[in-house]
Amino acid sequence: MKLRKKILAMLLVLCMVVPLFGLSALAVDKMTNDPGSTKQWGMKAVGMDEAWGMGPTGKGVKVGIIDSGLSTLTGDIAKSRVQAGKNYTGSVGDSATDIEGHGTFVAGIIGAAKDNRVGIAGVAPECDFFIVKALSDMAQAVYDCVEAGCQVINMSMGTPSDRKADLKDAVEAAAAAGVIVVASVGNEGDSSTPAQYNYPAAYDSVIGVGGVDQNLNVSVFSNKNDSVFVVAPAEKVASLSLLPGVVTTMDGTSFSTPYVAGLAALLKQMNPDMDIAEFKEILIATSRELAGEDYAGYGLLQIPDALRYAAEKWGCELNDTTAPDEPDQPDNPGTGWSIFDFSWIRDLFQSIIRNLFKGWNPSFSL
Repeated sequence: MKLRKKILAMLLVLCMVVPLFGLSALAVDKMTNDPGSTKQWGMKAVGMDEAWGMGPTGKGVKVGIIDSGLSTLTGDIAKSRVQAGKNYTGSVGDSATDIEGHGTFVAGIIGAAKDNRVGIAGVAPECDFFIVKALSDMAQAVYDCVEAGCQVINMSMGTPSDRKADLKDAVEAAAAAGVIVVASVGNEGDSSTPAQYNYPAAYDSVIGVGGVDQNLNVSVFSNKNDSVFVVAPAEKVASLSLLPGVVTTMDGTSFSTPYVAGLAALLKQMNPDMDIAEFKEILIATSRELAGEDYAGYGLLQIPDALRYAAEKWGCELNDTTAPDEPDQPDNPGTGWSIFDFSWIRDLFQSIIRNLFKGWNPSFSL
């Protein structure tokens, strides 16, 4: 009996330790020296293994994130890069506090630091963030981002109601100010209302983003309507959790959206005057058409092609990436090299948090 208890205790310790340190049995090609690189299939799908060497990093560009907040405890987004806006949710802490994890996960895809041997690498690893914690106050949050000088706004959220004229006015005002607004189209594609429109993604002044799986098929949950402008990875997407150094995976169009927002940040670094019309032009010209796939918009985001198209259009120079350097190997393989999927730990944690804090409006789709 004592031996059995010892074995159970050892298994319990392993379940706690492996998510933090990981194992390397199923490691794949690394794109950066960040331990979670091996989980970032989505970054390779949109071409970031090439684009990270092309020059633009998002440096000097401020990205607004309207979401559940952002935790800087991950160790992959320096506090110096984060400006806290207002918290409209009534939940604990300011906007730079995240108790749910959604906003932190989104921010990691956009701008986690690259080659710092921590976590993952984001699309625009040197961008800055302005964080507003909001759901039902989306319109005011958009105005806050514009007033704060954001050049890009990520909204991995939406509402099925088009009766909120203030939200439409807000995103149109942002577009008029040259701000690129990107939003998720929603996750009702496999529900009883698969063609449901969500706003602001369905507004003309916003880039609506749908999702694809690892086979580059449109995700079954990605909404099926013409608000999908482009698609990006939305299943088993790797990013930052609320635990320091721990990389996890999630599904949803919430997490395809930040790939597009990250590209917008790179392009804004190249040309701060880029407006929504030019951004649409670049996406239309360079996204990869997915044959036989309905509701993929203009296709799968291809970041290197977008950067090259923009560089030619604006007369900018990019780095030669014909022979990319191999990344340095990390001292510690970290959580990106795990033979197990510990997403259930995250799901249990978030379920507890959601039940403790009831400040979220369930009519909104994340």
